[in-house]
Amino acid sequence: MQCPQCHGDYEPLDLHSISGALVKVKRCNQCGGFWFPKPIKEHFQAESVAQYDRPVPNYSLRNLDLICPNDQTVMSQVEDDSGPSGIKRWSCPDCDGTFFPKGQLALFSQEDLRAAGSSGKIGLGRAQAAGAVSLSVILVIAILGAVGKVNPTYLAADNNPLPTSGPNVFTLILLALTYLAGTVLAVLGRRLVLIMIGWGVIIVCLVGFAVIIFGP
Repeated sequence: MQCPQCHGDYEPLDLHSISGALVKVKRCNQCGGFWFPKPIKEHFQAESVAQYDRPVPNYSLRNLDLICPNDQTVMSQVEDDSGPSGIKRWSCPDCDGTFFPKGQLALFSQEDLRAAGSSGKIGLGRAQAAGAVSLSVILVIAILGAVGKVNPTYLAADNNPLPTSGPNVFTLILLALTYLAGTVLAVLGRRLVLIMIGWGVIIVCLVGFAVIIFGP
């Protein structure tokens, strides 16, 4: 089997996928291209690819009529314009083999890693938003329950306030603001200590609301 680009000889090597599995690959000794005899099902570890290939943007890789080294079928070019470097590879329509010219496999691995990182950030942002909404709903419910238990301050005939047995509005507002501060730390905190402090504040405030609603 020879390289479809330069007809050089291949050498076998193993690459590591994201899951740690070994993927059998052939690398051309002459042009440095990579041939995958089977469809690519997993992303590759960037460190594993970096041992054999370096990212080299090459927009001149166009209109190459490459022949599959496995079944002599004309391969079709697969161009990914979503990346900043225009990743290019060729795929066989019959055996699903894939050929990466030199520098393109490393670019492909970098784009996979960048996409995975973006997905993780999006997922984390959604989780934080869901957590903030849930805690806000709990706060609203607690405030609505506590408002009915807040005793108003009555004035005597001499305009002096009469003593009341329950909490006042100021106490309720203070609890709500403290709860919001704890929510910010719990949802947006980047360090474990801050997150734990935030959840501690939330728990204390919820206990305070429970005391107001149900009594000591």
